[in-house]
Amino acid sequence: MICNVCVMDDSDPGIIIDEYGVCNHCKKFKKDEEGYKNSKHFNKEKEFFESLKSNNKYDCIVGLSGGVDSSYLVYLCKLYNLNPLLVHVDTGWNSKTAVSNIKKIIENTNFDLITHVVPWSSVKNMHLAMLKSNLANQDSIQDHIFFSLLYKCIHKYKIKYILNGSNFTTEGVSVPSWQHSSMDALILKDVFKRHGNGSIKGYKFMSFFEYYIKIPFINRTTVICPLNFSFYNKNDAISILKDEFDYEEYEYKHGESLFTSYFQNIYLINKYGFDKRKLHYSSLILSNQGNRETFIEKLKNQPLDEKLEYSLRNYVAKKLEISYAELISYEDPTKLNHYSNYNNWDNLRKILVYFSKLITRFINLKTYH
Repeated sequence: MICNVCVMDDSDPGIIIDEYGVCNHCKKFKKDEEGYKNSKHFNKEKEFFESLKSNNKYDCIVGLSGGVDSSYLVYLCKLYNLNPLLVHVDTGWNSKTAVSNIKKIIENTNFDLITHVVPWSSVKNMHLAMLKSNLANQDSIQDHIFFSLLYKCIHKYKIKYILNGSNFTTEGVSVPSWQHSSMDALILKDVFKRHGNGSIKGYKFMSFFEYYIKIPFINRTTVICPLNFSFYNKNDAISILKDEFDYEEYEYKHGESLFTSYFQNIYLINKYGFDKRKLHYSSLILSNQGNRETFIEKLKNQPLDEKLEYSLRNYVAKKLEISYAELISYEDPTKLNHYSNYNNWDNLRKILVYFSKLITRFINLKTYH
């Protein structure tokens, strides 16, 4: 069963489609959209960026992956004369295009860039443990270390604002049940304890206390998603980046990371039947950036052709020092697992949510989400 408005279907076990054929994702998207439109910063991009200027060395911090959204954020910082600290985390999966795009952006803006190179042996050992776990969110290995090292730079340089490229218009439709939180360090540690081998020295975890207490309440750091303050159009952003930085477009979404490309375009689809293109396409339809019929036709085909799929899978296998056959075995749809079978933050989060309303009565947190 598929929604009559977007392209979400019953691959989402929690989908609800009403008598008119409209799903709950469409309704939530429109409701959330109104909330963003009512933000005091909506359509006031210049005023917002100017409000971030300070007398400190850096006005804000931006995690730069080389992807479109984070690169466009850097462009906006340049446009409005902000001085951000750019942080890139190299986990060993950068595509050549991503490396080239980052280099061009730095040469053009002259912004300071800190690159954290995570020891490959640690990343590899974490990936292998995660693959053996059969969990859905294989990309949490990269996501977690990226944000962990980003936040450590915040502490060091006493930066109050994190600019995040997450945006409503291209990512507003989501299915939380498709994967667990990448920030849950307890899961990652338990997965490695049960399935891992070797050393993970140099792989930095972020604790529950740091993420939920120290950063927002003690350091008073605010995560801001500026792309939500306007009708962000990804195609327009790509055109601007090409003009400004000679930016090279990726062949497919998240092409900046070769593992993320494998994870989203092969692993998730083959093993769990989760095609994240449906989320992206549905968001674009609901934000009037794409045609439903066109996307339905695209979904009839796999994201990658056979040659590209083989090449990508072969690269990942060799990088992880396992056989091609072993990598395919981890895609077995009969071997599924759920994050609740591992130690996790769920109970701690429930306690935090219970007390959060009381806490925020006494602490005035400045937020732009």
